[in-house]
Amino acid sequence: MNTDRSQIPNPNPQILWLLIPTLLLIAVLTFDLLPLLRGNDEWRWPLRPIAATARLLIPIITLGLYVFWAARWLKHFEGEVSRRAERWFVLSVILAAPIIQLALAAAVSHVPLLEFFGPTVSVHNSGYFTTAVATPDLGSWLANFPAQMPSLPIHAQSHPPGPVIVHWLSWQIFQALPPLAEAIALPLRTLQCHNPALMSLEHAQLASASLGLLLPLIGGLAAWPLYALAKRLATARVAAITVLLFPLLPLFALWMSQWDQTYPLLLLLGLYLTHTGLEKTSWRRLFAAGVPLSMASFFSVGNFVLMVLVGLYGLVWLWFHRASLRPSISLLLRLAFTFALGCASIWLLYWLCSGVNPLDVISTGSRLAFESTTGNRSYGVWLLGNPIDFLVFLGFPIVILLLSHLLKRAPLPQALWPMAIATCGTLILLWLSGIVRGEVGRLWIYFGPLLVLLAVGWQAAGGKHQGAAHDPLGQSLLVGRLPLYISLIALLAAQLVIMNTRWLVNDSFLDEPPERSAVRAAPPFAYPAAASFADQIALRGYDVQTAAGILDLTLHWQALTQPPHAYTVFVHVLDRDGKQIGQQDNMPVRDQLLTSCWVTGEYVSDPYSISLPDEVRGPLAVEVGLYRAETGSRLPRSDAQGESATLAVP
Repeated sequence: MNTDRSQIPNPNPQILWLLIPTLLLIAVLTFDLLPLLRGNDEWRWPLRPIAATARLLIPIITLGLYVFWAARWLKHFEGEVSRRAERWFVLSVILAAPIIQLALAAAVSHVPLLEFFGPTVSVHNSGYFTTAVATPDLGSWLANFPAQMPSLPIHAQSHPPGPVIVHWLSWQIFQALPPLAEAIALPLRTLQCHNPALMSLEHAQLASASLGLLLPLIGGLAAWPLYALAKRLATARVAAITVLLFPLLPLFALWMSQWDQTYPLLLLLGLYLTHTGLEKTSWRRLFAAGVPLSMASFFSVGNFVLMVLVGLYGLVWLWFHRASLRPSISLLLRLAFTFALGCASIWLLYWLCSGVNPLDVISTGSRLAFESTTGNRSYGVWLLGNPIDFLVFLGFPIVILLLSHLLKRAPLPQALWPMAIATCGTLILLWLSGIVRGEVGRLWIYFGPLLVLLAVGWQAAGGKHQGAAHDPLGQSLLVGRLPLYISLIALLAAQLVIMNTRWLVNDSFLDEPPERSAVRAAPPFAYPAAASFADQIALRGYDVQTAAGILDLTLHWQALTQPPHAYTVFVHVLDRDGKQIGQQDNMPVRDQLLTSCWVTGEYVSDPYSISLPDEVRGPLAVEVGLYRAETGSRLPRSDAQGESATLAVP
């Protein structure tokens, strides 16, 4: 059988240029062949051990389905796409962002939600939540915020109060809705049931941590302004590919439940409103463009750089359109003032409400950030290490695509020049200044989608203007488009899985709850008891004996429901006159099995050994009950017979 070789399509050269280096670099990451990619001695991402577990199939299958789903959508974008289809497309990408991150969490943790909950509630990872729930009077706290900053946890002390305010407001909302707070808090308690500090919180306080679990979804909303902006600067096809790549960026996906995930959304809103505001000469849009940037800076002083980026974009855009717009100096000043007013809006509101000069917050936060991180890291190491860190987290396929266009000097579309100048100019300025060298990785999260847009838009324009025959490394969206871009998406997904599996970049410093099997059958005991406390925990029986001046007691509890707090058990030994002659207070099973880890219906055998005085006036009795250590309040008996049960000692 003869085969006409002229009908066999040749492989797209750019797919090979993309595929081979990316796979080699992924292998380097997998086996840690080049530790420099993980950073230097001043900061280096810890390695997770190579563990071939079935859980790895979860992100592999999830991202495989995402790639397949992306291919189906890209076929729709070969022709005209309706507004309705565009909305469904962007909405589905928004929902895909948290699903992808949940799949990544399932690969590295037996309790995937802990990868979201942990960074939110950990004082070592952020400190915003713990500060908020320990602040009953927000107004007084805000009025004295600059003075209190040095005593706050490490991240909260060097940042403006934005995240703390949001967590505090969430707490107040849940406090007004007790049934909802309980419904949300009880499942969250199982994620850290062995953590007494967290278990001491009320339902409304703990439920407010659910906000952190929503950050990947909130961050995913960036797909909407990203699509709108990319469509205006290029085409709907370019916008679709850019948006599909965004949730796969390690810059974004590996920082689960960090407030940094919301910064691309705020930046892209500012860019889109600035672009359309300049097109329409709309004062309202330019003011509105500054508001999300002001909000971003109120969450992190480092986000003032977003104002620089957007402002630079606006200036370059006006320069490129000066011939058609013919802007006057007075017009430019009015535009700049309106945008600046929007950028200052949240800070002015804070000043008005609290009476605190924003400069005091900014200067104190900057000083504390420098002292805690930047001042301890050398400038030379930053200059070399941070670009490497940034390029790895951006994604090898995106970097290779950008480098291919730079090396062959492909012309960049004029519509993308303002974005390229603003993005690269701000990035280089931030890098060379070294003013934020205490941060790595997530510092560059908002540059990611912009560079993806430049890479994809540049790629599309290369083939469109030059043709595939003249530029094999610049295939257009109309020539071999689907294999190339599906390869790009698949390779970025592969790198994301490997980095998530091998690198520990977002450690909450919290342990997983202990794995154990609940005892469902009642254990044998010598003496029955019938005391229920707050309809949560019942004392079903006990064993007791005295020998050699020691009273050995085992209490047999049963959980009537999921206890919401880590209660302390008190055991008081009384002589025949009712005088206390011995005591032992601890959490059940010698502090090893907190009541907050009990599940409904399980039995717990809880041992105690109490020393008795030499002369004991018997018969003895034992008084037993439970209380909350942080408040001292005892659990009342369900039968209204006091706050303890008295057990006879034969």
